[in-house]
Amino acid sequence: MNRQRKCSNIDRLPPQIRDTAEEMMRDPTNTYKDIAEYIKSKGFKTSVSGVARHAANLNETAATLKWRRKISVSLWKK
Repeated sequence: MNRQRKCSNIDRLPPQIRDTAEEMMRDPTNTYKDIAEYIKSKGFKTSVSGVARHAANLNETAATLKWRRKISVSLWKK
């Protein structure tokens, strides 16, 4: 499975705003609407569905990295 990740509007944000938005995504008290409003307040276009897709991609990437780390640690223990 060799999928290329598409570059989203959030990926194109300045690093400081993108990092803050991604930090907000990790905080369960923030909704996607809150995050979209934050990005819009900084003068950039986005949508709630765009934020949700970006969050899903982040979660998928994190799960993949966690799985790969688990495999590599188990291989090193052998």
